[in-house]
Amino acid sequence: MMERMKRPTWISHRGYCHSHSENTIGSFDAAVDHNFSFLETDLRLTRDKHIVLCHDTSFARLGGPKTPVNQLSRKELEQVTLNFGDKVLFLDTFIERYKTCFWIFDIKPETGKETIYYLKLWLKEKNLSNWLIKKTWFLLWQKDQEKFLSQELKNPIILANSKKCWQAGLSILSFLPFLSGIKEKSFYSLPQKVAGISMFKKEWVKDYHKRGAKLIAYLPETNRLAKKALESGFDFILTNNLPDTNN
Repeated sequence: MMERMKRPTWISHRGYCHSHSENTIGSFDAAVDHNFSFLETDLRLTRDKHIVLCHDTSFARLGGPKTPVNQLSRKELEQVTLNFGDKVLFLDTFIERYKTCFWIFDIKPETGKETIYYLKLWLKEKNLSNWLIKKTWFLLWQKDQEKFLSQELKNPIILANSKKCWQAGLSILSFLPFLSGIKEKSFYSLPQKVAGISMFKKEWVKDYHKRGAKLIAYLPETNRLAKKALESGFDFILTNNLPDTNN
């Protein structure tokens, strides 16, 4: 299914948050309304083992309680109202509502293994494991959690973590790509700049492509920078903004 995606593909980072809180039905509906078909979100575990979409350890930044998510129950979180009047979103609702989209699940490390374990149980109960694995990429922050995910789910696509991405970027920048560890069929992110030098350039992208890797432009801040990433040949654009419908 991933192979049929149009290149370049625009990925909505936590939804389009112009007038909604991130990781909510409001932000993701807005993204889909603006023709995004690939959504990135963050997974955490509640006290009673439900998977909730939340980037930070709590919802305080979004106008919710300061209490960590893993100390609150689903029922308690369902009663929370965030900025813009948005409600907390849970993974089961997200999957049902956006089942026609592709997804990136950023599994936060504080309860990473537990989140993976309960995700597996839920998928098994709903008989969705094979279906979900074909339309989802995963990002993890600890090597042992990457290994655990590979044990619990069959052949998951795991994105290169921040350490691997920085190592690859610096080695390319140093004209020593053989030290980068860039692997075929792997997915790497590049920010706008590394060590103050622009990375949205065709020559850098070609170094990844000739090693069989795919490249994600990480959060270009402006439309001009997004256009530069497109012109440089990035495969995917992860953005907080709207997609360029002309590309």
